[in-house]
Amino acid sequence: MAATDLAERVDRETGELLAEEPYRFPEVRIDKKFVMLQQGRDFVLSDGLLDGLHQLSGGYFDVDTKIEQLPTGENGQTCVVSATVTVFHPEEGRVLRRASDIGDASPASVGRGILPHLIRMASTRAVSRALRTLLNVGAVAFEELGPAGAEPAQAHENARPASFGPPTGPRPVPARLPASAPASTAAEETITLDGTEYTRTQVERVKHQRIGEARAANLFVPAAGAPGGPPADGSPLQPQVDWSRETKRRLEARAGAAARSSGK
Repeated sequence: MAATDLAERVDRETGELLAEEPYRFPEVRIDKKFVMLQQGRDFVLSDGLLDGLHQLSGGYFDVDTKIEQLPTGENGQTCVVSATVTVFHPEEGRVLRRASDIGDASPASVGRGILPHLIRMASTRAVSRALRTLLNVGAVAFEELGPAGAEPAQAHENARPASFGPPTGPRPVPARLPASAPASTAAEETITLDGTEYTRTQVERVKHQRIGEARAANLFVPAAGAPGGPPADGSPLQPQVDWSRETKRRLEARAGAAARSSGK
């Protein structure tokens, strides 16, 4: 601290150090659109934690990550990353709040589609864990889920549907196929949503559009068929529709967070 800064905090009559006025943090709320329902439990998206950080800091923060262990054959391809998140006073620059944590990723804790991205996943988990401490968020981050719990999640019941109109209830039952029909043709070729029928071609075209939009926005998209990734072409239509809806919702949430942080 500079001498001039210290002088301003000393009582000129008594020479005593003045008590520092506590900084009043703004109230932080994690919007329900950032909350996922998985196996009866709520999980928060890393995007929601980042949005909370912007609310808390007003943009005056720093996120520092460090690779503590690279994945090798000797350690079972386990990557470990540490993360420290710091919030600064917007005028004085002093540290107001800081939290650190670690995250790991290995073939045992991620789906197959994420295996080429162990370092990035370990970093995401480390930052998410640090942000949970910083923001006092008890819910586990969705990105921390391992392969057993990383199936495509359902959006929170109050989240806004992202595509194909509003939720429509149970999926339609396809017409029964003759007993001689090949198993590969068992998946329905159309799906009815909110009174409108969509073909497989239409559903899969929207899905591929969402994949392109997500990658353009630097969202991590696992390989088709991998946990958390888009269902493969030719698979049942309802999961493809659900994935497209959820991806669009995440894109809209990220765009909204960016707009709020820029003051638009």
